[in-house]
Amino acid sequence: MQFPASDKEKQLVHLFVRKLKENLEATAESARELEDLLLDNHLAIDKKYRKQLFESMMEIDSFAWRLNVQTARMNNRKERIIPAP
Repeated sequence: MQFPASDKEKQLVHLFVRKLKENLEATAESARELEDLLLDNHLAIDKKYRKQLFESMMEIDSFAWRLNVQTARMNNRKERIIPAP
């Protein structure tokens, strides 16, 4: 039985993907700016700061893994996979 994604589901997915992409791009830019600041001024951050950053990065890595798993699970339900616009 086929149950295609609705227009509303597609719109919501596109909205959240766009928001997430924008936030990730801003995060990457902040990381580049921090790296440049540290390198240019011969600075470093302590273990506590690194731990805070790594915890957040692990959440992103975990999310990316779950996206891959969900896509693999849905491979037999192509009508439920929402393509990029």
